[in-house]
Amino acid sequence: MKQIRLLAQYYVDLMMKLGLVRFSMLLALALVVLAIVVQMAVTMVLHGQVESIDVIRSIFFGLLITPWAVYFLSVVVEQLEESRQRLSRLVQKLEEMRERDLSLNVQLKDNIAQLNQEIAVREKAEAELQETFGQLKIEIKEREETQIQLEQQSSFLRSFLDASPDLVFLS
Repeated sequence: MKQIRLLAQYYVDLMMKLGLVRFSMLLALALVVLAIVVQMAVTMVLHGQVESIDVIRSIFFGLLITPWAVYFLSVVVEQLEESRQRLSRLVQKLEEMRERDLSLNVQLKDNIAQLNQEIAVREKAEAELQETFGQLKIEIKEREETQIQLEQQSSFLRSFLDASPDLVFLS
């Protein structure tokens, strides 16, 4: 199987190197010569001699049929080779896109991790802010109570001072 693949690749490479027309003519000539040799060998084995009409018939038939068959086969092979090259380029582009997608995916994961970390920091800061706000509310309430007590004591002291005689302050 590997040998057939190598021969097929050699066939395609030679066709691309020589061009479609030259390759078709070379292959047609090789097939015509092969057909003549086979025809002569078969005729020699079966009849013991080769007549000129057998050779002429083989040459005429080979020249008539072989170039067209080779040309159309070569056209198909050329189209397949062009298609293979396009697919190869497409596969390479897809690999590049996959690599880019993987790098973007990693970058996106890093960004998500960073955003999650920022969210955690903000949630912690929000919790600390709420705790501080609660402590401030408690402190405000305590100060209001202290101020009310101070006002009560001040008013009690004032009423006490108003009620006490002036002599106490003179001494």
